[in-house]
Amino acid sequence: MANILTEALPTKIQTESGIFEPVTDFRASIEFEIMVEKGEKDLFKLLRPYYPKGLPEQIEGAAVAALRLYQCGREEKKDTPKSSTKAKRVYSFEIDAPSIYADFLRYYNIDLSTTNLHWWKFRELLAGLPTDSAFKERIYYRTCELKGLPKKEQKRIAAIRKEIEIKTAEKGEKLTLAERNKQMLDYVSKRSKETG
Repeated sequence: MANILTEALPTKIQTESGIFEPVTDFRASIEFEIMVEKGEKDLFKLLRPYYPKGLPEQIEGAAVAALRLYQCGREEKKDTPKSSTKAKRVYSFEIDAPSIYADFLRYYNIDLSTTNLHWWKFRELLAGLPTDSAFKERIYYRTCELKGLPKKEQKRIAAIRKEIEIKTAEKGEKLTLAERNKQMLDYVSKRSKETG
């Protein structure tokens, strides 16, 4: 990732296939993430938020550029061992939207319904919300360890968890975003070899 304090945030992404200009506004990446969470497999649908005026001819480069933007320029670590269990989702842009919106307005005076905000800036601001913000409290309640807490506190947290639970519609095997990203790049690479 570029140093957000000293470098301009990218609006163009360089790949081996050329330079691409995916939409950098936070809404595009949120839409992408929501589709992945719901199990969308159609590459063209997944890329549409980044290229609303039509997909570039070099679909592989367009996909790579979109993923680099989504990953905030960070490369995935290839030597990280895979866990046999799926990571539990701790937030959802659909379920937590009201909290995120209110927190941005409260802490940053940013109205997310009217502002254009680069995805990387949005991610940094989201991560930087204070621990007592509604969004961070939701993450805490979804992930805190209940062992050792008094029974009354366990019941209280269990009730909150039920209220803010992230439900997933089980349609086949769920993939993590990293697995979906790899699958998407593999598919694009295969298709580009077939056509050219």
